[in-house]
Amino acid sequence: MVKGRRRGRTPSTRVTESQKKSEKVTFQGRLSHTSPTGKITSYFDADNKLDVTPKVAPRNLSPAVSVLQQNNNIIKLSPHRIEITDTAEVKKPKAPVPSRRKGPLNDVKSNKLTDYFPVRRSARKTKKTVLEEKQKSIEEAVLSGREDGLECRTFVGKGRGIVSIKEFKRGDFVVEYAGELISLEEAKIREAMYAQDQNTGCYMYYFMYHNVQYCVDATAESKRLGRLVNHSRNGNLMTKTIAVAGIPRLVLIAKEDINPGDELTYDYGDRSKESLRFHPWLAS
Repeated sequence: MVKGRRRGRTPSTRVTESQKKSEKVTFQGRLSHTSPTGKITSYFDADNKLDVTPKVAPRNLSPAVSVLQQNNNIIKLSPHRIEITDTAEVKKPKAPVPSRRKGPLNDVKSNKLTDYFPVRRSARKTKKTVLEEKQKSIEEAVLSGREDGLECRTFVGKGRGIVSIKEFKRGDFVVEYAGELISLEEAKIREAMYAQDQNTGCYMYYFMYHNVQYCVDATAESKRLGRLVNHSRNGNLMTKTIAVAGIPRLVLIAKEDINPGDELTYDYGDRSKESLRFHPWLAS
């Protein structure tokens, strides 16, 4: 058996009660978080006001604390509530603006924009107004028998015709196809009579007005120039029926702009075989 070194007994680490009490006394008050031994009632008087007399050694406070307290005007009402009044200037509410109105509300006159600026009326005419003015102008021209700006000339192969000696704009009144207004029955009788004479030209114009067929017979020689306007399927005039004093009248209106020197023509509209046999020029 090998003899070895005997280990000594490990000293006991048990702490006795006396040691605990001595350590507690030794570290009493050394920690910063240790509570003071005095009672909390020792810091307040009977009026619940803060006693400024320190019961324990006061801590070294920075002089800035007292300055901050003076600047902020600390009011010590209770130990649990401290109110700080801001030293900045308090904005005063704006005074109400007095009303400019005087007397009752009904006495106040509200100004309109038109009181300061003139009203501009549009110079443009409505479509209805333009048509009414044009209709009135045509009626006046028919009643007065106006035929200005026209001249009668003779054309080779066609005979007499009408030429414009002034400018006409599209839609202008040019001339009336003037003649005797007769019924359809009377027109058939006269047409049969005129067919017996080869020298008699075709001056009868048939048209409808309010679902009734009429005829203007301009066969009789007269000074009216409308009866002398020649035929063309591509004419620069067109026919229009208007009522003057309740009686239908046949007028010729410019279908396009017409320059001085242009021959005036319109489409007769007759395409019957009998008419084309006796008057072949109606096809052109």
